Amino acid sequence: MKKWQLRAKIYYWFRKVFPINLFFAEETDNLLDLLKRVTNQPKNILDLGTGIGDTLKYLPIGERRVLLDFSPAMLANAPAFPGDQKIIGDILQMPVKQQKFDLITCIGVSEYIYEKAVLLEQIYDSLNPEGFAIITFSPKNMITRLRKLLGKRIYPLSGSTAHDLIAARGFYLVWVYKSAMQSQYLVQKL
Repeated sequence: MKKWQLRAKIYYWFRKVFPINLFFAEETDNLLDLLKRVTNQPKNILDLGTGIGDTLKYLPIGERRVLLDFSPAMLANAPAFPGDQKIIGDILQMPVKQQKFDLITCIGVSEYIYEKAVLLEQIYDSLNPEGFAIITFSPKNMITRLRKLLGKRIYPLSGSTAHDLIAARGFYLVWVYKSAMQSQYLVQKL
């Protein structure tokens, strides 16, 4: 079995184990509230780092949703809704550069990316002027340190660094939630 196929199965199982499932329940509640704060009716949606698609059921369907992930095995496990388009690609070199989106989500992905400024630039370039983006970052805390000790290559950010990075890339911070495993940001272009 290929590495990513095994990882897709582990991710699915891991999210259901107590007490990890409690963290994901809190983050899901926060995500649902952030989505309520999106004031436009997103027609074109881009989900970066879709993985096995755990959050897809919470995102609006819109007219078109693009699901982008680096791993074909992970993306193959993601559920598809009518109008969804699955694309295998690198979110730091987006294969959808010519398209603009009303809502971009990047949930549970940036913690694995060292070049967060490049990621935010890609999101900014792909977002409609009135669009929204939901981006998560792992905070510097004990849980993140534990994940690193368990062999995960994670690049956390402190809250102030994340705020500065978001502002430096031309975004306005609409709302933020902080939980033990991630900080969730709803942003718009300035």
